[in-house]
Amino acid sequence: MLMPSSQSNPNTLDSMQLEKALKFANKKVKDGALEDAKLIYANIIQRFPKNQRALKGISVIKKLSAKEFKKLQTPTSEQMGIIVKSYENGNYREVLMHTDQMLRLFPDSDILYNFRGAANVALSEFLPAIGDYNNAIRLNPNNEAFYLNLGLTYHYSGDLKNAIHCYEKAISIKPNYAEAKCNMGRGLHDMGFIDLAIENYREAIKIQPNHAGAYCNLGAAFQEKGNLNEAEKSYKKAIEIQPQYSEAYGNLGVVLEEKGDLTGSIARYKWSIKLDPKNAETHCNLGTALCQKGAIEAALTSFQQAIILNPELSSAYTGIVNALARFNFTKTTPVLSKLLSELLQNKLRITPSSIASAVAKFLKLDSSIRNILYRKFASRLDDPVSDTIRNIAKNPLLLNLMEACSIPDWEIESVLVLMRKEILLSVFSLGNFPVLFKFQSALAQQCFINEYVYYETEKEIEAVDALDDMVGKEIKKGNQPNSATILCLASYKPLSEYSWYGQLYSKLEIVDVLKQQIVEPTKEKLLKKNIPILNKITDEVSSKVKQQYEEHPYPRWSNLALFDSKRIYDIIRGSNLKLFNEDITKIEFPTILVAGCGTGQHSISTASRYRGSEVLAIDLSLTSLAYAKRKTEDLGVTNVNYMQADILDLRKLNKQFDIVESSGVLHHMHDPEDGWKVLTDCLKPGGLMRIGLYSELARRSYTNVQKEIKNLGINPDDKSMQQFRHYLIQSERKELKDLVYIQDFFSLSSLRDLLFHIKEHCFNLNQINKMLDDLGLGFCGFENPELINKFKRCKSYTEDIYDLLKWSAFEKNNPRSFIGMYQFWCQKL
Repeated sequence: MLMPSSQSNPNTLDSMQLEKALKFANKKVKDGALEDAKLIYANIIQRFPKNQRALKGISVIKKLSAKEFKKLQTPTSEQMGIIVKSYENGNYREVLMHTDQMLRLFPDSDILYNFRGAANVALSEFLPAIGDYNNAIRLNPNNEAFYLNLGLTYHYSGDLKNAIHCYEKAISIKPNYAEAKCNMGRGLHDMGFIDLAIENYREAIKIQPNHAGAYCNLGAAFQEKGNLNEAEKSYKKAIEIQPQYSEAYGNLGVVLEEKGDLTGSIARYKWSIKLDPKNAETHCNLGTALCQKGAIEAALTSFQQAIILNPELSSAYTGIVNALARFNFTKTTPVLSKLLSELLQNKLRITPSSIASAVAKFLKLDSSIRNILYRKFASRLDDPVSDTIRNIAKNPLLLNLMEACSIPDWEIESVLVLMRKEILLSVFSLGNFPVLFKFQSALAQQCFINEYVYYETEKEIEAVDALDDMVGKEIKKGNQPNSATILCLASYKPLSEYSWYGQLYSKLEIVDVLKQQIVEPTKEKLLKKNIPILNKITDEVSSKVKQQYEEHPYPRWSNLALFDSKRIYDIIRGSNLKLFNEDITKIEFPTILVAGCGTGQHSISTASRYRGSEVLAIDLSLTSLAYAKRKTEDLGVTNVNYMQADILDLRKLNKQFDIVESSGVLHHMHDPEDGWKVLTDCLKPGGLMRIGLYSELARRSYTNVQKEIKNLGINPDDKSMQQFRHYLIQSERKELKDLVYIQDFFSLSSLRDLLFHIKEHCFNLNQINKMLDDLGLGFCGFENPELINKFKRCKSYTEDIYDLLKWSAFEKNNPRSFIGMYQFWCQKL
């Protein structure tokens, strides 16, 4: 006899046999009366705890109950249709709005959280997306797709470790999950584990032989390992599987370009763009290939399109700079004029000096400037100076260039020199008109930027002194001079050097010049007082070099292109460096020493280039450091600290850095190898070093002129350098005349650095190779991509770009290859 249940409902087994009770419960299940069936099974289990049919029945009821519950928590197909349509149309904000509304009705719907996560990812809102996918996983922890989506979100946000953890979880739920294997490979690839990435790509292909994405990723891995043939095969297989695969076409174009097949490369880029017209990087790559092919105008169009699609794409700006340097302008067009003006004014993407030569060539096609050039040899203007100003000041590109950087063109310079002189000699008869002030302001800014390198006649010197005296007397009387007079004087020397500058009133037409010549130098003097000093400069040569750069901080600049911040790993990969120790690639927060930062271009560029970096920048000159600190603050760069120090004293820091950069500095020391040894001691084992040294072969013509200057006894003071420079412009000797086409010829500090430096050494690659060995450094590669490609294309040399002896042979046949410097990377072994 069965005992009665303690429940208020009678135990079914009290009045029915066990078999009938089980059948009755089963019928209740079929009828949907799950609670009744559950009660019958519970009564059976109470009496017969091991009855398998009853236990199974309870399990079935639990599953059916969960299913029914989920059904109640899932939006209808019509409701989901609205969300799906919004997502497919790219209306991601609408998706978020609809999912928010639906989640109020269905708070436990995993699918709604999944869609919400996808919308947030599309909007690059990664943190909310991570929360959404975690909610979906909480509600449905065995859904492998949710883990995959969460992993992708971490991946996009740069958190590769968590991304890989999620991919692993997805694979643990579904071992043959090809998509997760493929993305696992991509995560490992991005972390630098290329061989492991290849294994995962191949496993994905094994699971899903027609996985085009896995083949495309496999191609990228082979490409990074330098196996271009296998990379090409993989990309072609991806295209065979998926003929409309734009990314595979674009990547194949890169491989073919690296293999020297520019025709094939251009064809693949164009096909990729046809499939995906909005891919800025492919437009940029097409521009690079077209530029190498010599189709410069078409290349410019491609780079422009890339910038339209992605105004932040730094490689497009680099490409357009390279293209402009090679472009043969034959006529002026409004489109080109607008492009050049926009580039000059893009303060964070273009360094104006990088396109100044191209802009100058373009400007000389302008009729008003050309007419003056034809008449300049008479050293006078046929038309009144006011009319001439009105004509040339109509060209905004000229004014933009004058305000941006020193103009590296002696013919345009001759026009500006003549204009400055005519304004000075007729300043009281010019009248007051806006175009005059605009031109004068630009001219004064240009003269300040080039450090008043223009030659002055005795007549001009006398006129400036007289005008200075007159202004001083007028100010003492309480009268403010007119703007034309102030701007005229500002074009001969900085306003801050006139005794009366502190009593000037700010007027709209002179405000830019006041800022440049008074406000900013005043700020630099204040900053100079607070720059820390490591040690008093005692070395004889260092002291003389310090004095040179106190007198002429080098270079004076206005705008600077900043890098897109990247991880060390990505920078090394992009620079194609050969490493002897891979540990450097794993550093997330690199410490960097910039030894010899000058006026800050180097330190600011480096600080913007390395993600998470902390930069210490040193220099001998406090004046240069103050300029650098002001520009650093102006650009909003916060990860640079400045210090006055001699490289020879750096051991006193008692600190080692992950990266040391010193460009154009060591060759100005008494013993460059001593300085290089100190820098090596400041580098951590396995750390990277970027060095710039002069080439004796490339600079032979400069050294000959330097010897002539010493023999003539010309001093490096402003007046003497101006006069010698004027002599060079007038000279018919080829070795002298060639100098007037060099960018460093067009400002006083750069001219002194080029021809009048207190100390200079030059090297050859065999010497550098030996010094690297002596210092325990391994050569990682040069920095100039165009030069490297030229080296590769020379059939008489091997593809070994890391052999300095082969580079030495290359340089002998191409003696101007390193006209700037040897810029290369090495690693502490």
